[in-house]
Amino acid sequence: MIEVLSALNITKKFPGVLALDHVNFKCLQGEIHALIGENGAGKSTLMKILAGAYTPDEGELFIKGKKVDTFNPKISQEAGIGIIYQELSLLPYLNVTENIFLGREILNSHKLIDFGEMEKQANKILSQLNCNFHPRIPVYQLNPAQRQLVEIAKALSFNPDILIMDEPTSSLVDNEIQQLFSIIHSLKDRGVTIIYISHRLEEVFEIADRVTVLKDGKKVKTLSIEQANEKQLIHLMVGRDLKENNFHEKHISEDIVLQVNHLSQKGVLEDINLKLHKGEILGIAGLIGSGRTELARAIFAADKYDSGSILINGKPLKNKSPREVIDQGIALIPEDRKNDGLILIHTVQENIALPSLKKREAFGFIKMNVEKSIVQHSIEELSISTPSIKQEVNYLSGGNQQKIVLAKWLDTGADVFIFDEPTRGIDVASKAEIHRHIKELAQKGKSIIMISSELPEILSLSDRILVISGGTVAGELSKAEANEESVLELAYSKVKHTLQGDTTSKNTSQPLASHDTVYQKFVTEIHKTNIGNNLVFIFLIALTLLGAFGSDRFLTSHNLTNILRQSVTPMLLGIGQTLVILSGGIDFSVSSIVTITNVLAAGLMMGNNRLLFPITVLSLGLGLAIGAINAFIILKLKVPPIITTLGTMIILQGAALIYTRVPIGVIPSGLSYLAFGNIGPLPASTYLELFILTLGFLLLYRKPYGRHLYATGGDENIAKLSGISINRVKVIAYTISGFLAALTGLYLASRMGSGDPSVGPGLEFDSLATVLLGGTVLGGGRGGLLGTVAGVLVLVVLSNVFNQVGINVYFQQITKGLIIIIAVTLFHKRD
Repeated sequence: MIEVLSALNITKKFPGVLALDHVNFKCLQGEIHALIGENGAGKSTLMKILAGAYTPDEGELFIKGKKVDTFNPKISQEAGIGIIYQELSLLPYLNVTENIFLGREILNSHKLIDFGEMEKQANKILSQLNCNFHPRIPVYQLNPAQRQLVEIAKALSFNPDILIMDEPTSSLVDNEIQQLFSIIHSLKDRGVTIIYISHRLEEVFEIADRVTVLKDGKKVKTLSIEQANEKQLIHLMVGRDLKENNFHEKHISEDIVLQVNHLSQKGVLEDINLKLHKGEILGIAGLIGSGRTELARAIFAADKYDSGSILINGKPLKNKSPREVIDQGIALIPEDRKNDGLILIHTVQENIALPSLKKREAFGFIKMNVEKSIVQHSIEELSISTPSIKQEVNYLSGGNQQKIVLAKWLDTGADVFIFDEPTRGIDVASKAEIHRHIKELAQKGKSIIMISSELPEILSLSDRILVISGGTVAGELSKAEANEESVLELAYSKVKHTLQGDTTSKNTSQPLASHDTVYQKFVTEIHKTNIGNNLVFIFLIALTLLGAFGSDRFLTSHNLTNILRQSVTPMLLGIGQTLVILSGGIDFSVSSIVTITNVLAAGLMMGNNRLLFPITVLSLGLGLAIGAINAFIILKLKVPPIITTLGTMIILQGAALIYTRVPIGVIPSGLSYLAFGNIGPLPASTYLELFILTLGFLLLYRKPYGRHLYATGGDENIAKLSGISINRVKVIAYTISGFLAALTGLYLASRMGSGDPSVGPGLEFDSLATVLLGGTVLGGGRGGLLGTVAGVLVLVVLSNVFNQVGINVYFQQITKGLIIIIAVTLFHKRD
């Protein structure tokens, strides 16, 4: 067989960790090659190098005989490598189609995104996976299993020659796993090479042709599957044989430590009742999406519930807050350890010590020596592998991270432990250790609720099993009654829809139309603006009605023309600010760019029409340059956007005041026409405004750049892994913002007839106000221009109406602030 991939002497180091140590790994065409090892063995690191996400410190990589010199995701994709990451690389607020083709959008002959063709191809791939949800549904509306299927569809869309699957079945149930295996075999028949990473050895023996074992960053051995057996592979992975821990039969007390009565949460949980005894392991089984995690979070007071009660040692919860629950001796080891269980950028010590700080306080100060001793004891007790207690947990393996989550709750002295998927994504050795700790806790009289999607785990550890189906308790089984068949029968008993349709809207399984109307496409695109989730349009309508009925002058052509002229400044700045915020940044420098271009243009033109064009080009070029400088400082010098743009704002404002402290210059008649001239019934400036808006809408909704902008703001890592140039996206956003700020400076000069160093201050906050009022979210990835347009009109009409009815300008400012707070607050509540 032909060798399609050869990794030679690959070495990769991270702070305090040698992740890969001169690893050699080779794959043949059309084989299914399993890669196994403990957490931290280097499997995912090696795969990320093959996929171009990491660059090795040493070693060489050959793909289909060609040496790889530059490592980035785009080059790997072009070389025929596709990857399904263990941590899903999907953006929740983009739809299924947009996620599948992120970074590889299909364009029509006009170089605009061809939505119809993209959805047609997405639907074809999803059909191969038996997915019955619509490709236009936002990913956040899908359950974990559906998201995993989208991730698989995304990888298949590359038509890869080498497909890397990193724990692809972690969120799938049995029927979906078998469907995936069928697809894997069909890919193999087509000559595609599959690299399959899994902690589930039964899967390896079912589908693999060969298996390679890694341990501590080194390759141990490669075997054909016929040569291997489970005991042998475990020994190669962990360096020893795993022994079953045999515990004497424990005594379960009659004392009830936790009781849940008639607990309901609309659309999620319905009339849940359970009792947990001292020393008991209560298993909670059910399908993914059945409400198991939601129940755990409700008990821990992480999520609110609508009705019912929770009693701890016979006493009802009062404040229903996590702090109260923790003080009552309950701990939650969450399903998502990285997002809910750990602060990844903090050290091992900081994470373990966090929930129990009060126990080590003296006069408000932490006893650091005591804390270090306790943390060190926890590390030794749970066999946590870490270079030191000062190591950031982000660099540790999944198994060690899970042990840290457990350690931090053990130090609180909790009596009730809720384990939600305690062994998901960890290796066989770490799994055995976690099982041992759970049993030991129960032996010591601690009470355990254990949620797991692995039936063997539930059956072997649980004293009693509660089965959740469709958000309700479907039944209870004793240890003697429980087996896989009885649990699954109850798990499926109250499922009204198929698993793939149970969490989506009623329209998600509609067939895809081959051709959409322009209106349908427009509606689909502007859903991203969140206009249905805030009240900006209601405010706009209300203000318009107030103006119409409160003043006879409001609807006159003169006043409406004035509103159009007043909207130009906030609209131009708002468009630029929207792009920057969507990218995950912020731009406070716009006000000073307005000021510097305003005074320079007026001072240099001095009323001379012959200088209009060169000075205009110079001013706009200055705005572009300042935007590019902002981007350079943020991206290359790693200075946060808020600091960078505040700094340039102060510098430019100072430069403008050095140039002049009083109004300066004279604007030539050619530029004055922009502010005061009309073309037909509308001001000339309105045509400029509409032209810029049209370009903005095309850029954001019809060009690939718009998708890349949303992706960058939504999750930079996912965007990078999709082959998107993060730096390019941000540079364009900041340079456009700088350009539009310079254009605004020229427009204001045309309105005033001269330059004024006081023209800019305050405009940075007005631009932020319009963007936030329109529903764009600070932090990036959500929002859009339609909301910004509405936000601009609200603030402009507000000022105009209040002037019409004679309300003081200071009250206008107060009202403006209240409207922004109310709108954004309501938006976040609905979000």
